[in-house]
Amino acid sequence: MGNLMPQLERLFVIKKRDVEVECDFTASETLVIARLDLTITLGRLLGLAIVYGVRALREFLKLQKKRKGGATHEPDSQYA
Repeated sequence: MGNLMPQLERLFVIKKRDVEVECDFTASETLVIARLDLTITLGRLLGLAIVYGVRALREFLKLQKKRKGGATHEPDSQYA
């Protein structure tokens, strides 16, 4: 948690925080439970949607172009 919180504070404005860590050293396997309550302004939400939507669209179009430019079929000379 010590490394995670400064990174989150750098990316987001955190007004209230309630971080709780529980450890059970007798359990047979490691289990991590996290809960996050997030509030975001409409302007910030729209800004994020535009920025990441454009990025996703750009990658999608690049992938589509790559798929279309794959194998090409040359007509056989005996059938042409």
